[in-house]
Amino acid sequence: MPKPRVARSAIVRFALPKNQAKLAFSYAIALIYTAYKLNIIY
Repeated sequence: MPKPRVARSAIVRFALPKNQAKLAFSYAIALIYTAYKLNIIY
């Protein structure tokens, strides 16, 4: 098995940009969905 620190840094380095985009997208969807549920958007 690879050392945890090396594996973790590699995972973070590889996954961070995708996770940032995914997080922003999910956040936008959550805001829209919440607004829809609260009947802010008709």
